[in-house]
Amino acid sequence: MGNRQAADVAATVVIQRPGGKVDRIHSSTNASEVMNGNPGYYVARVVATGTVAAENAAPIKQLKLLRPEDTLAKMRVKLGK
Repeated sequence: MGNRQAADVAATVVIQRPGGKVDRIHSSTNASEVMNGNPGYYVARVVATGTVAAENAAPIKQLKLLRPEDTLAKMRVKLGK
């Protein structure tokens, strides 16, 4: 039963909205569906690199802009203008 829950969590798309609100979608969707629900915003994938800027610093995070036809599955995305 614990494995089932872990599998469900791994299939979640996490959407970070401006202002700090976080939404979770438990199925794959297209970036266009998220964009249509948030006119004027783009969708970007959050990519954490293994590089750190200084000792004891968090990994550097980069954003990769997504096309409307890109599928969102098992990833963290961020909305921005």
